Amino acid sequence: MMWVFRSLVPKQVTARNKRMKKETLIFGLVVCAIVLTALTYYLAPRLYYGRAWDNVHLLVRWGHANRLDDLLDGNPALANARRPGDGNAPLHMIIATPPDEVARIVEILMHHGADVNAVNGAGVTALHYAAGEGKLEAVKALLRAGADPYAGDPFMGSAIDEAERYGTPEIAELLRAAAAENNP
Repeated sequence: MMWVFRSLVPKQVTARNKRMKKETLIFGLVVCAIVLTALTYYLAPRLYYGRAWDNVHLLVRWGHANRLDDLLDGNPALANARRPGDGNAPLHMIIATPPDEVARIVEILMHHGADVNAVNGAGVTALHYAAGEGKLEAVKALLRAGADPYAGDPFMGSAIDEAERYGTPEIAELLRAAAAENNP
């Protein structure tokens, strides 16, 4: 019976229906992509646990400088907020920030009273992380903000030690030069 119906329908109509279905599917996928992008960019910092300290850490990580500045204007104490568990301050997230936003993010955090030499639960500073991960822009921004290359604990060593172990020779040299400049 189906073959009779198909034979009565002109081939142009079925081709047009297939094309319309394909176009509708593509349109739906594009709309979904736009909605997901909007959710990720605009809403994720508010949806992620919903706690203010989470928002600060995520804004630093994603490099949302303007939104970070607005949030800290309302509550400057969040510049030193610690995450439960690892004890990371917002500056510890600087290693995940896009390189073109690092300097601005550090500047905003310092303007709102962030402790550039704050250590997390493991005794690690943001400079340790940046040096160990080879993040040159983050190291430069933290040094400009006054980070101490010798800060650390006996177990972890200093940021210079971290750069020599895991970072790059260029970062280790930069840290040595900054240490020599600050402690002649």
